[in-house]
Amino acid sequence: MCPGELCEDRGKEFVSCANHCPRTCTDLWDHVECLQGTCKPGCRCPKGQLLQDSQCVLESDCRCGLPSSNHTVEYQPGGRIPAPCGNCTCVNGIFDCSDSQCPELSMWSMWSQCSRSCGTGQRTRSRDCGAIMGSPSCEGETVQTEECSQVPCPGCPENQVFSICANICPRSCSDLQPETQCQQEACEPGCLCPPGKVLQDEMCVSPEECRCSLLNSSIPWIADISNVDWHRDYTDGSMIHHHCNTCVCRRGVFHCTESDCEECPEGEIWNGGIADSHACERSCQDVYSVTAPSCISAEQGCVCEAARYRNSSGQCVTAAYCECIVNDSIYPPGFEWEEACEKCQCVNGRKICSTGCSPLTCLEGFVKVEDPGKCCPVCRKELIGVSATCQRFTEVRNISKGQCHLTNVAVSSCRGSCLSHVQVIPEEPYLQSVCECCSYLLDPEKPVQFMNLECDNGDVEPVVLPVIHSCECSSCQGGDFSGR
Repeated sequence: MCPGELCEDRGKEFVSCANHCPRTCTDLWDHVECLQGTCKPGCRCPKGQLLQDSQCVLESDCRCGLPSSNHTVEYQPGGRIPAPCGNCTCVNGIFDCSDSQCPELSMWSMWSQCSRSCGTGQRTRSRDCGAIMGSPSCEGETVQTEECSQVPCPGCPENQVFSICANICPRSCSDLQPETQCQQEACEPGCLCPPGKVLQDEMCVSPEECRCSLLNSSIPWIADISNVDWHRDYTDGSMIHHHCNTCVCRRGVFHCTESDCEECPEGEIWNGGIADSHACERSCQDVYSVTAPSCISAEQGCVCEAARYRNSSGQCVTAAYCECIVNDSIYPPGFEWEEACEKCQCVNGRKICSTGCSPLTCLEGFVKVEDPGKCCPVCRKELIGVSATCQRFTEVRNISKGQCHLTNVAVSSCRGSCLSHVQVIPEEPYLQSVCECCSYLLDPEKPVQFMNLECDNGDVEPVVLPVIHSCECSSCQGGDFSGR
């Protein structure tokens, strides 16, 4: 204080214990210890205010301090910092973390019953985590398992357990058959399969592993089944086809359709056998096939009507609703996608692609050139006989062969001038010539490319085009006049 200056002149008041803690906002920080000795009179901020930046401020305006490696980071009132289970907020110079409490685990539950009624089994207990949505999960296990020993088992097979009620239903796979009624009798002790399993061939299996049998089956058309099929066992998921009906083995039981075979779905027609003219049908991949596909079956059944095709879902649809199968990928009808520089669409079960480039017409003296890395060709001035060296050029051309053609094919060529001259010498052969032509070198790894031209009748015509790797000047044939 300056001589004659009062505490009130600086917004303070005179008190008998001016060094009482806390004096400043920093005294509130967790890592700061406020030291107080014997009370000394002096100037101090009014009650409810603390010193901050040499001024008295309300405690609610105090900043909070968070220590780091080499300094303290200050946060304004209301500032938030992340905590392990939420956020802490700067309030009255300290961080309030009451809203960031971590979830706690509940007490362990009672142990469950032993998994086996005899011998050694397992039992479990659990506890809950009080976490809410958005908060971290609890630390520690929530389920514990331990072995439990029961009375010794009376010699049950390895995959069975002892039970005081061993004759409960169902006991075996045969009890799952609708034709078999498992009679529940008074409980008797003995060996049986663990819960959820039944007996098959003296082994405990799940119902999904039970095999199906046609013996004692109530399938209406069972008499038409061959003797071999009659006595065989069918695994889960196995199917039996007869005319237009199908039986599927599920959990040891056959589930069969019982349709009138002469009533075919929409778009299909009844096929009376191999002599029937409707015995063959096309799939969506045969829309453009020239040769007739093989007959699907010599037996009776429903086949696609004329002008309809069997799609991958088994339905008979018109060509417009056929999907496209390209490299193991299925595209729905009308779907559009891009491949390299082409835009493709699924039309009538067939992939139709175009370059997607605008029509390009070059003026006289210019040619279409396809630049490396570009999808669409551009016009460039044609260089004929003016190049000082032999160079390689690539042009985009349309290739035709009879009624077959292919558009936008990149074709390379060699053009340019090479050293050539003829001079007279005073001795034989009196004429000496040097004749070099702009010649080609084929690609050593891929000297030719095989392409298919599309024909008007839907066929393809294979062609072979050389692949020019580079161009160079070489001796021309007939360039030496010494023998003339």
